[in-house]
Amino acid sequence: YSLKRLQVITFFPRLTLVYLSSKFEENSKLKDSNSSLQISSMNSRRNQKVKLCHMILPRIAELSLASSADGWLLYDFRGINPLAADILKLGKAMLSRRWFLYVPAHGTPTLIHHRIEAGSWSNLLVGETVNRRVYSSHEELDALLSDTLRGAKTVLMEYSPRGSVPYVSRVDAGTLERVRECGVSVIS
Repeated sequence: YSLKRLQVITFFPRLTLVYLSSKFEENSKLKDSNSSLQISSMNSRRNQKVKLCHMILPRIAELSLASSADGWLLYDFRGINPLAADILKLGKAMLSRRWFLYVPAHGTPTLIHHRIEAGSWSNLLVGETVNRRVYSSHEELDALLSDTLRGAKTVLMEYSPRGSVPYVSRVDAGTLERVRECGVSVIS
């Protein structure tokens, strides 16, 4: 069968209405029980993802406090940091631009992402209280990063001094320079 139209409408971060309007090829029919099962399965996976993610950001803040850091700055660009995607349960999200998520030890996390990925990010970190900030240029990125890290002295990142533990050293040197220019010290 072929589905002609699928529309997903998000009314509220935790409330997603799935509306299926379909016309099928003449030779195939979809029974109500199958469509109910598909919708139930979709909602179950989404709710499970929301619950997992909703518990993660407060835990990251606790880890920052325990390590005496002001926060944890997660970073990725085109999947070079699989740890960040795994930690946030991003799954197979199509993200091709650099993004930062700063989770302070105290306060509201801030996500910085490129403007062309606003649609992708609107479906990620659902149920989380996150300030979302959008950039379009390197200058805007630097200004947003500096503003986000204002007041912080030390941040955690997936970085290993001198590459001692290459399994966790996922942030490139240029990005470390960019973060350090904001006046913070980066620790692992």
